[in-house]
Amino acid sequence: MILEIWYDIIMNLNDILKTINQWKIEAACFRNDGWVQAHYVSQLEKILEEVLSALKVAQEPKNIKVLDTEETIIKDPILKNLYIDDVES
Repeated sequence: MILEIWYDIIMNLNDILKTINQWKIEAACFRNDGWVQAHYVSQLEKILEEVLSALKVAQEPKNIKVLDTEETIIKDPILKNLYIDDVES
């Protein structure tokens, strides 16, 4: 089961990388007119924007604040206002 999930993750990553590589080729291909090349450049720019945004969020320091009630609130952009009870300090 775990190996199947891992295989799916690897295959999905390979599919993503293959697609990005194909878009890179199409964006630079002299046989494509300017509109087609611009479409692929636009797709690559969208991917770049999302990846940079994801890296920024992943690399931000996490702010953890212990409240008086012994609850912990995690101020993470992805897990906004998530409360966890009974967390040891």
